Amino acid sequence: MLFRLIKIYLLFFSVGIPAALSTTWRIFVLWAIASTCVPYLHAIFHLISSVAGYHVFVMFSLVDIQRRSNEHKFTPRVKYFPVDKASWYTVPYITLHERNSSHIE
Repeated sequence: MLFRLIKIYLLFFSVGIPAALSTTWRIFVLWAIASTCVPYLHAIFHLISSVAGYHVFVMFSLVDIQRRSNEHKFTPRVKYFPVDKASWYTVPYITLHERNSSHIE
């Protein structure tokens, strides 16, 4: 399990997008909090693990968009709802911005 976490961390680190690295730590912390819930708080486990799962989905989408950057003319940016600032109560989403045609290979 630890090997998989290290592999995921290195994958997000290799993308070169700062939001990928900071959100990776948020995912790890959310999973750690969800894993420590006692049986009486099992519903909270499902809520926290769902939020962590959504973060994973967004980050793997970001990695995929970045890896296919030579096939399209967009750059991804991670934004957060309800405020455009990363914190523990925000939800990330990806926006695509068009690059200049001079950046396309």
